[in-house]
Amino acid sequence: MFLKKTLTLLASCTGIVLTHFPLYAESLSDCVGGYVCYSENVSHATIDGLTGPNGIAYIIFFAPEGTLQSSASISDSVVNSGGSLRVGGVAENITLNQGANMYLGKFRYDMVGNALNPLAKGEATGIIVNKNAVLYVQYAGVASNTLVDGGKEYAFNVQDRAIEGLPATLINSTIIHGGISYISDGGVSQGAKVIGEKSIQYIYKGKFDTGTSYNALITDGGLQNVMDMDSASYHTVLESGGLQYVNRYGTSYNTVINHDSVLSVYNGGVARDSVANNNGIIAVFVGTNNTEPGKAINTTLNENSQLHAYRHTLTQTTTANDSATIFIDAGAKATGLTTMNDATTLTLEAGTDVSAYAEDILLNGSQTSLEIKPMLTTRSAAEWVTVSIDKLHTQSGTIRFMSDTTFDKYAQLHIGNLSGNSTIIFNTLFNEGKGNFVTVDNGSGQHGVIVRDSGQDITAPGSQTLNLINDRSQGANFFLTSDSVNNITAIDGGTYMYSLKKSENKDGMNGNVWYLTTDLQLPEVPPIVIPEKPIPNPDVSTTPSTDAVLSLASSTQFIFDGELQSLRFRQGSLNMNKGQNSGVWGRYLTNNTRIRANNNTAYRLQQDGIELGADTVLTTSGGRLITGGFVSYSDNMIKHARGGASNTDSYSIGAYATYFDDSGVYVDSVLKLNRFNHALNARMTNGHSVQADYHQNAIGVALEMGYHYAWGPQWFAEPYLLTSFFSADTKDVKLNNGMKADIDNNRSLKNEVGTTLGYRISVNSDVIIQPYSRLAIEREFIKSNNVTINDVNDFNNNVSGNVGKYGLGTNIQVNSDTHVFAEINYRKGQYVESPIIGNIGFRVNF
Repeated sequence: MFLKKTLTLLASCTGIVLTHFPLYAESLSDCVGGYVCYSENVSHATIDGLTGPNGIAYIIFFAPEGTLQSSASISDSVVNSGGSLRVGGVAENITLNQGANMYLGKFRYDMVGNALNPLAKGEATGIIVNKNAVLYVQYAGVASNTLVDGGKEYAFNVQDRAIEGLPATLINSTIIHGGISYISDGGVSQGAKVIGEKSIQYIYKGKFDTGTSYNALITDGGLQNVMDMDSASYHTVLESGGLQYVNRYGTSYNTVINHDSVLSVYNGGVARDSVANNNGIIAVFVGTNNTEPGKAINTTLNENSQLHAYRHTLTQTTTANDSATIFIDAGAKATGLTTMNDATTLTLEAGTDVSAYAEDILLNGSQTSLEIKPMLTTRSAAEWVTVSIDKLHTQSGTIRFMSDTTFDKYAQLHIGNLSGNSTIIFNTLFNEGKGNFVTVDNGSGQHGVIVRDSGQDITAPGSQTLNLINDRSQGANFFLTSDSVNNITAIDGGTYMYSLKKSENKDGMNGNVWYLTTDLQLPEVPPIVIPEKPIPNPDVSTTPSTDAVLSLASSTQFIFDGELQSLRFRQGSLNMNKGQNSGVWGRYLTNNTRIRANNNTAYRLQQDGIELGADTVLTTSGGRLITGGFVSYSDNMIKHARGGASNTDSYSIGAYATYFDDSGVYVDSVLKLNRFNHALNARMTNGHSVQADYHQNAIGVALEMGYHYAWGPQWFAEPYLLTSFFSADTKDVKLNNGMKADIDNNRSLKNEVGTTLGYRISVNSDVIIQPYSRLAIEREFIKSNNVTINDVNDFNNNVSGNVGKYGLGTNIQVNSDTHVFAEINYRKGQYVESPIIGNIGFRVNF
């Protein structure tokens, strides 16, 4: 009877194919409600979604009673859309296609509520859950090696039907192609692999309890989301862009973040004992309305990895190695000990209403650094809130203030206890007297101070000092240094050099105040009024940048003079052989001149150039008039006494007219236009280069009058008077270190009185050699060539005074139309010395 009814029921279930026929059942009532009970093994079944007598989809249910319960199983079967498989025995290699589902567990009850005793087994392995299919593991069921290929799997227990102490468990599940795994209500996942974007494992609190994950691998954009209080993950590994979210008071333990993967902790979540390697990132956020901060506790960072604690979050006990970085945003806290090793960087952010805080920092090594960084904001603030550190010990580490380029505000740092040895790098707004500031309650050790050399003035107009450090305990020592030169005594602060000094109780502060000063002392009584453009104090050292600007400003007159000296030498050869109609000539010139102006600016000018000209001869009743034109180029290296070498290319064009009277009197006039292309390149005190490119135009004229006196056939003398004037145009120059310079017209007005004494040697009818000597005195009359540095400091390039000149030369007539000549001179004055001014050239007449 039972067999017949069972056959009748099966006969109405088209689409169900079984290789083994059911043999045992307690009663037909066990098979009502649209499901079929089996107690034998079933394999290669196909289950479709058909409707049974009570409107319920057919289910193959393996939960028999009696002696055969341990052997009940289904294997190598397929469940299609609408089909539902409820397994209380053993299932192997089941494929769940779209729309299918499977329930697995050690059930206490059958589908209609009848108690099952003893309990079913509830084990499965090799389940494939395709897209839109679902696997439910419950009632202490265990599913191993499941492949969730776009589908979903659940591991949970229902409280009133759970098996106490036996959780629903997923072992070695693989979730791919957007598949999702849900672990809740006491469910457990072990060894899951979540692979690819949109593939997710959720660890969360269900209706009654929370879920737990062990030893998961999250990779290639996959996500593990640990959410809700008491939900936890243990020993998760993130690889190749894998993601883990820990939030809503969930906790992760011993997560490893590798290869560009990210652990995000927020909304009350806690990450404990995490390790980040190889560009891994740990990001700690806050929750809704900034009320639920995330926490990262006992974190280790390796190999360029990163920890970022955002506003109002917390880190505790962090160790960074191998070029790792830590960011503590304004409002975030780094508690416990933060240890920085091996070229690592810790950044503390200063905010407009609250700043970062660190309890205890160790900078362990010369390549470790602590950065104090103003936050990026569109909102201006009077000042940044002070960054606070309770304890800072440095072993040759660097403390670096970062700049605020938006509002020109400067962060301040408060250190409760400072020890060890460090280097502190300050930023300053030089021309307004603003900068970073450090306050130390209890200090010890030796600490270098770097203030970047700048072309802008360190102090505000009218001020001579800039405070940097207040050591209230007076226990630490600070000294100037740089990143390229150790133990420097001064820095460049725009126009002047500044040194670091200390003073007790300065400006109302207790303890030692360390400050930059030019040593410019002003009387306290009566108060003085600072002029609009202060006169430079001769007792204060100017910076190399200042000297370089002043050097190039004055160099143009010496470049012009070097070219003019060579140019006027040509008239000596003219006097010897004027030709009949016209001629061409050329000269190479060299000029080595050392200049030290009245403002102690010193440099050496090395000039090398070439001049080419042509002229024509007009014979008059009383003499000859020679008119011509010329072009020239000279390369001029200006070697600065305090480091660096600038360069000026000089291009010129001009005209001349020379009249030789038959009486021996001659008049020589020159008009010359110059273009100077300057490339300033000097060396600041810290060894860094400062540069600027600019050009100037100039004009110059010269007039020489003399008399050629001969006695006998060989000897001659030429006394002469030379007057020259030069003027270069004004120029505004800006250096790449921020310095500004306003160069007024550089002018020169000179008179030169001298004589030439020579001897004529006739070798034959064509060749004549004419050696000569020259003795002269030159006077520069211009005493004021003004240069203004940074709009407030005026300098005068004064090189006026007398200069003695001594020279030797020779003109050689090769034949009646060809001459060669050479001359070398030495000059010496109060501000100028030229060991060599020389030229060599030729002239050909037609």
